[in-house]
Amino acid sequence: MANLYEPSKILAHRQKKQVGVMVPQVLVQWKNKPIEEATWEDEAEFAAQFPDTSLGDKADFKEGGVVRSSVNKQNRPRPNITKVYSRRATAQRKE
Repeated sequence: MANLYEPSKILAHRQKKQVGVMVPQVLVQWKNKPIEEATWEDEAEFAAQFPDTSLGDKADFKEGGVVRSSVNKQNRPRPNITKVYSRRATAQRKE
């Protein structure tokens, strides 16, 4: 069976927790598809299905792209905290 999609390039890497285990993933841009249709794929499965594709290629996006840097997250304005909720104390058991 032929692949319906062919990878164009790897846009980013991340670690995602799945069933308590950190799994490396890659953001793949597919040939003849717009960047909006890029998908996150498990790195091991992707490498097995597309062994000739280099997983080392990364592209840097400007702000507003599909992938944002962690620096961008640190400089954003924080929301005002208006309410803080806490748990009620547990009821004491009578014996």
